[in-house]
Amino acid sequence: MKRRKRSFLRDEKGAALVGVLMVLLVLTLWVGSAFLSSLTEISIASNHEAGLEAAYAAEAGLQDLLSLYRSRPEWFLEGKPQADLGFPLFDPATATCRGASYCLEHLSYEPASPPAFALAVMVGEGKGGKGLSRIKGMIQGQALGGPFPVPEIFRMGLVTAGRLEICDPLSVQGDLHGGRGVSITPFSVGQQLLQNRFSVTQGMESLRPDFQRMPDIPRITESRFQDYLAAAASPHQRFSGSQSLTLKGDQEGKIFYIDGDLLLKAEDLSRVVIVVKGNLTVAGNTLFDSEKTLDTAFISGGGVVVHPQGELNGVFWTNGSFLAAGPGKIRGAVVAQGDLRLGTGIGFERETRIAQAFLSPLAPAVTFHLAGWSQQ
Repeated sequence: MKRRKRSFLRDEKGAALVGVLMVLLVLTLWVGSAFLSSLTEISIASNHEAGLEAAYAAEAGLQDLLSLYRSRPEWFLEGKPQADLGFPLFDPATATCRGASYCLEHLSYEPASPPAFALAVMVGEGKGGKGLSRIKGMIQGQALGGPFPVPEIFRMGLVTAGRLEICDPLSVQGDLHGGRGVSITPFSVGQQLLQNRFSVTQGMESLRPDFQRMPDIPRITESRFQDYLAAAASPHQRFSGSQSLTLKGDQEGKIFYIDGDLLLKAEDLSRVVIVVKGNLTVAGNTLFDSEKTLDTAFISGGGVVVHPQGELNGVFWTNGSFLAAGPGKIRGAVVAQGDLRLGTGIGFERETRIAQAFLSPLAPAVTFHLAGWSQQ
């Protein structure tokens, strides 16, 4: 009897196990695919949510900037740079807002002076630093009244309704306006000043024939003094009677009101308005950032005498006379009702980038609105 060979091909033992393994493999692949798909959808949803959060944050930042200009319109009118607004700034090194929900990446004013609108690029950041969104917006300012822009007379240089005398100056750069004549000594200095504009009513005909029309010299009225008094927010900024004060450093836009005479010692003084009902004497120096606007002013109902120690930067506006005794330099503008005299060794340089806040101490009547924005 022959022994029958067993065929392995027909042996079905273990076939069920193979089938089960194949089913498990298919199920594993399907579950894995579904899991990966779920993770992808979650990631997409998370990124979308972070993007929306960033966009909303950027838009909120733009609205906050609009609110800031509405509460501090003088900052817009002065073209205050982004670093001085108190806003979080975009960090280009890390490309983040450094933990803030929004930050300011760019701010510019058009035109530079006086501005009509501000262009801002605001960056929003999602929670946990996920997602960045940029919005470029245009904030437009429209004056409803008040000093917008700064009257041209405060950009001219040396302006007086009285007689203008310049005695052996260090240098003079700016326009000269004398209501009752101009006297310049020595004659060689007068020849050097021919490059400047003159406007006089008498006394300079032989030196300069093409005079400009004499501008109207504004007076500081009692109502304006009352405005300054109201704007001096703190009792420590209001003084009765004659005073002797020393002020140092950045005064952050404060207004000091003195109802009398003032003897002022200035030490690296900046961002301040000094209002004096009587006579004002200033000795010392003030600072000026050449990339910003001139934001220091001295306003007097009487006469003004200055003794620069180095450089005295500011706008001087007086109902009386103005005398500068050297040596030293004045940078800014002088507008006087009485005689104006620069003594020996005094230099003068006109500055046209002047902040307007001192002309109207109360908030200017300006309305702001978001003229348009787009996502970058």
